[in-house]
Amino acid sequence: MKYQEYCPASDLLPFVDCYWTLRTENLPVASSRRVIPDICTDVIVNLGEEIQIWNGETHRLKSEKPYLIGTMTTFQHMLLQPGTNLAGIRFKPFGLSTLLGIRQQGMANKIEEFDRNEFPLDCGHFQPIGAGQERHDGFAKLNSWLRRQINGEDNALINRLIGTLLKAQGRIAVRELADQYATSERQLERKFGESLGVSLKEICNLIRFQHAYQLVSHRKEQSLLDIAFEAGYYDHAHLTRHFKRYAGYPPSQIG
Repeated sequence: MKYQEYCPASDLLPFVDCYWTLRTENLPVASSRRVIPDICTDVIVNLGEEIQIWNGETHRLKSEKPYLIGTMTTFQHMLLQPGTNLAGIRFKPFGLSTLLGIRQQGMANKIEEFDRNEFPLDCGHFQPIGAGQERHDGFAKLNSWLRRQINGEDNALINRLIGTLLKAQGRIAVRELADQYATSERQLERKFGESLGVSLKEICNLIRFQHAYQLVSHRKEQSLLDIAFEAGYYDHAHLTRHFKRYAGYPPSQIG
């Protein structure tokens, strides 16, 4: 199994986290891959055999079809087959609405197929990176297509707010954010709900969990209680509840 990420063109970086590919040419039998939630949204094009994704219910991703994966608030299992060939665009928060005008109200943890006329992506947009190329050059066609989709929606305030959340590692109150950006809590919650399909509080929880996940993964010698306090959890039990909710297992099971 080979998973790779590629950087988009520099002018798309405010909207796109990365392009990615996942191939299983040498996979002998079907295999399950667990996907941990973050605050991004993915558009996936299945360029190979049909696969299944389970997130409480089973979704089938048909060959040669594009799909929108809504903001995740829990883990998913992706059942990969020999010959799986996936390519995707990982949008930053509000990148999808800014570039494509797609709002995700009611889309949390959902998977929907795009109409090909509405979202005309195919394998030609996801060319492999060749030797000596800049990281984004292999996706020149995709970069050009995305540039043409920019709908002019102004999300400058929200992008700054997301930056504040990331810098604070999710450890900031909604009221404090509203005061800092001279707006109301209600307006912030409405904006997040309409564009991302999840609440601002949930986004804060996901950012904090991602920070804790990285700490647990890379600091094997540090106690889970110390990591819990550093990441802003009340205690070890609070940390464990979030791990079970978002990853499906306790932090002690990270290898």
